[in-house]
Amino acid sequence: MKEKELMKSGSYNIRKIINIVIIVIVFIAFAVFSLEVYNRYSKGYYNHWRPTYNNYFSTWIGCLFGQDGTSLSFSIFGIMIIIIVILVIVKMWISNMEITVTDKRVYGKASFGKRVDLPIDSISAVALSPFHGISVSSSSGRIGFKLIVKNNEIYETIISLIIDRQGR
Repeated sequence: MKEKELMKSGSYNIRKIINIVIIVIVFIAFAVFSLEVYNRYSKGYYNHWRPTYNNYFSTWIGCLFGQDGTSLSFSIFGIMIIIIVILVIVKMWISNMEITVTDKRVYGKASFGKRVDLPIDSISAVALSPFHGISVSSSSGRIGFKLIVKNNEIYETIISLIIDRQGR
């Protein structure tokens, strides 16, 4: 007997939004950094700033985050780099989530693109979670899907399948 697909959903297209935000932040960071470097060269600051090999990395980090008496724009540049790294991690975590419900199983991709395949008989609970999410629990653990389109309909479909299974 063939499986019947009851409900399919992908994730919201968060990838485009995050890409646009990253591009804007990179542009702003480049502009801020370029202006600061221009200001430092025009004031002759780089003629006196020669870090040694032993403390080069710590000097660079201190300069980047404004800990060596540098201006605020280097601190802003460092914060922008941290924001970009966080956005890239969030993009990798959420962008590929999808879930499909059939009459026999629930499968799809969870965080970081991890493939999931759960038979309906093994699902013990299902719940709605924040950020348009669904949480599916089984004996092997809980799997969360975030930013899922039509999460309420998928939740109702899984609940009805679990109730039908318990009725049998």
